[in-house]
Amino acid sequence: MGYYSEVRILMEEESYNKLCEISKAKCKTEDDYDIMASIDIKQERTGKDENDKKIKYIYFGWDNLKWYEGHCEYVDLVHDFLLELDEYHFIRIGENWDDLVEDYHLNKTDVDCIGIIRGFDEIKEEQKS
Repeated sequence: MGYYSEVRILMEEESYNKLCEISKAKCKTEDDYDIMASIDIKQERTGKDENDKKIKYIYFGWDNLKWYEGHCEYVDLVHDFLLELDEYHFIRIGENWDDLVEDYHLNKTDVDCIGIIRGFDEIKEEQKS
């Protein structure tokens, strides 16, 4: 039992690769959890800097993950890594309707940030009968 969150992160490809290496290196035994090996979504994105140079980004995240900063070693690994970066976008959506955490530093490019959609699932008139 626990409280689960949806987590999405956007960071430069080079930073993503470094985080994967760090996470894997921390796993010394079979019981250690490699958080980067368990991502649920991964997409490549590109942006352009002020000189029109392409920059590759990785958009990734987890569904139904226990995300407790200060209580889970693997969460602290990711959180601390993000704090060292100049470019990232982080969003965590908790189970409670008002539990939303967002942090970002995107200054180099026009890359598409993470978007959140909230709405109603309305039944169309033709579906009512």
